[in-house]
Amino acid sequence: MSTTARQNGKHPGGRPRTKSPAVITPEMRKRIEEMARDQCKDLTISGALGIADDTFKREFAEITHKQRCKGKVELHKLQTKRARNGSDTMLIWLGKQHLEQKDKQDIAHNGTVNLHVVSYRDAESAGFNPDGSAKSKTDLTKVPGNTG
Repeated sequence: MSTTARQNGKHPGGRPRTKSPAVITPEMRKRIEEMARDQCKDLTISGALGIADDTFKREFAEITHKQRCKGKVELHKLQTKRARNGSDTMLIWLGKQHLEQKDKQDIAHNGTVNLHVVSYRDAESAGFNPDGSAKSKTDLTKVPGNTG
């Protein structure tokens, strides 16, 4: 790189930035907005329109963000309407999402739990590595104090 280019802070070489399509037609913009409102990912939209992924993200991030937000609001309205019309499933789902409601899960235990704590030294002397893997084919029952 020449001294002049360094002084100007410019890099004379390298690949030029790609540009968005020369003309964004109203139809193309409408399609981007519809797909974003339907929660399509950037890669899906850019692929469908034949625009480079990085270019699409750089040029259309604001449009897609706004449209995705609008789509989420529309979806929430539809869900709420459905719940108000008596959909039990939708009422339950909305309750879990927005009211911190959850399914009750009863777990009963009628047995006993036996625990045996093995010290690092006991495990090492029985032939086990610090990660719990066996140094050899030593049986775990040979660990001092293990009766099971």
